[in-house]
Amino acid sequence: MTERNIVTQPPTAAEIQAMARLAPGGATDLLSRRSARYRELGLEGVDLSEAEWCALLSRESRLLKRPLLTDGSRLVIGYDAATYRSLAS
Repeated sequence: MTERNIVTQPPTAAEIQAMARLAPGGATDLLSRRSARYRELGLEGVDLSEAEWCALLSRESRLLKRPLLTDGSRLVIGYDAATYRSLAS
């Protein structure tokens, strides 16, 4: 696993799409609705396509929930120590 600061090195739209495919609710599962940036952009109630959410999340990485951990086939959204340990083994 490699650590990456998603603010200074934002994920590409393709990387967001790959993570979104692993999330049960798609790209909106990656969206931090509690972030200040979410409120600043007035995203409450906005209806975007999956591709549009992915593009927006790649441009506005502060909208992503953190931390995100993936091994390419599994995704953990938010901090969960037990799940992190299981991915590491």
